[in-house]
Amino acid sequence: MADDRVSATTVINASTEAIFAVLADPASHAAIDGTGWVCDALDSKPLVVVSILVATGHNEELKSHLRGALNLGWTVDELREALLQTAPYAGFSASNEALQALSAIATQDAGDGFRSGGVRNPV
Repeated sequence: MADDRVSATTVINASTEAIFAVLADPASHAAIDGTGWVCDALDSKPLVVVSILVATGHNEELKSHLRGALNLGWTVDELREALLQTAPYAGFSASNEALQALSAIATQDAGDGFRSGGVRNPV
């Protein structure tokens, strides 16, 4: 395997304090990142409940909270990413079951007015 590396440098005409103030504010990360990997912060309350339900195996209750998170503006992709992050903590089986529940909801709701990103279409 080749030892290829890429390095880039950007000089910013700002004080160290100003740079660290921007880096310390997660709300500004998406604007300065430019890669598309960093996204805006979401309300984490639904994620806390969803994560606890995944970890405790309450899959029927989980389904209603996944629907609630979709109604609050979370997308299917965002929920999928959150569920993937539960695997090391809650176990891969629990995470997989949660992902299957989300997939079933996304498939069912596709005909009920949810766009592929998970946001309800306006009526």
